Amino acid sequence: MNGDGLPDKVYKSGGSVYYRPQIKTDNGEVVYGEPVKVKGISNFSTTKSSTNTFGANAVVGWNVLTA
Repeated sequence: MNGDGLPDKVYKSGGSVYYRPQIKTDNGEVVYGEPVKVKGISNFSTTKSSTNTFGANAVVGWNVLTA
């Protein structure tokens, strides 16, 4: 969200969208900063899709035994 290349936490609360920026400390520990309200949006994009798959399988075989 903030463009630093680190993954931030993004969430919705009370009709608004917020993010908490990921911060790496000097000793390599990963922490998240204070919530920042994202201005201009109030929801996430959603997509709905469905897929139907049908199939059949048949096997025919002959076994010839000779003595």
